[in-house]
Amino acid sequence: MSKKTAIIGAGIVGLVTAYTLAKKGYTVTVYESYDKAGEGASTHNAGVIHVLQPPPWKWKSRLTKNAYKLYDELSRELDFPILETRTHLVYRGSWEKMIAVSIAVALKMLGYKVSLTDRSQLREDCPAISDQIQGAVTVWNYRTVNPSDIIASLVDKLGDLGVEIYYNSPVRRVEEKTSHITVYPVAAGGLDYGYAIVAAGPGSGYLAQDLGLRKIKTGYFKGVMVWTDLSCEAIIAGLRQPSRTGKTKGGAIIPWPDGRVLMGPSFQETDNPYDTSFSDEDLENTANNYTWILREEPVIKGGFAGTRVKNLEKDDFDVQYTRRAIVFQGIDSPGFSTAPLLARLVYEWVIRND
Repeated sequence: MSKKTAIIGAGIVGLVTAYTLAKKGYTVTVYESYDKAGEGASTHNAGVIHVLQPPPWKWKSRLTKNAYKLYDELSRELDFPILETRTHLVYRGSWEKMIAVSIAVALKMLGYKVSLTDRSQLREDCPAISDQIQGAVTVWNYRTVNPSDIIASLVDKLGDLGVEIYYNSPVRRVEEKTSHITVYPVAAGGLDYGYAIVAAGPGSGYLAQDLGLRKIKTGYFKGVMVWTDLSCEAIIAGLRQPSRTGKTKGGAIIPWPDGRVLMGPSFQETDNPYDTSFSDEDLENTANNYTWILREEPVIKGGFAGTRVKNLEKDDFDVQYTRRAIVFQGIDSPGFSTAPLLARLVYEWVIRND
């Protein structure tokens, strides 16, 4: 029984966890409420594997600092393309340059690979950089991927490993006993497992309550991304990111492995955790947040939107445990960046409990 594990949620965290456990000989079953994998935030995101997630004392920051190495390993095993790159945090003027130098020193002391980059080097990475940009703090070891490539590769590999994924199968309840945990999918009766890993996005909190755990307060944020005609080989973000619309939270100009370059995201609060709608005005507002970095406005070639769950209580991962279950809530975008490391931590937890 202990080798049987249920994964609730076929997003990036759930699928990588399923893959990690299946490789180690566990019998894994995945339950997904959508009709295909990765339909939530896992595919509707910018595809950035972050190295830096400030502030540095948060757990999510400590995880992202090293998770990129595991993505390199995952890319080799699953054969999906990955772009090794860096992030330029660009600045304008003498005052911002002083801030940049201070940030570079602090990040080096924390163990990050950091350098100061002048405008000529920035132009090599992104020819459209504005003359107003004086330089950048460059943080190395970033990666970008097409999230759909990872999800597709994971689904194929899980099939090869004998992992069953049940689509259109939301789990309505979980019940923990001394020797096992029972999962109740909508389309079936109770099914017994040794362990259950809950990574169900908006649905995780309700299953946490079934296990006697706390449902944390979460919110939902929709981000809009824009495809552009830019040529860019590195991620470009503002050291201090201004917003013309008041609807942005960070964001960057982002190259993908296939040569496409994105801008965004812009962020809007929403009550709908599954909202992927956007308008031409949304695309224009998103692009406008980054035109200060560029010499000319890029051509908008399309875009997409996605909604993520946000932990409103502590802006960090929330992970709760019982004897036979782990529940992830409100893990936000670092969940994508750290999925392989989270999966490894889950496996180590299962080993300790066996």
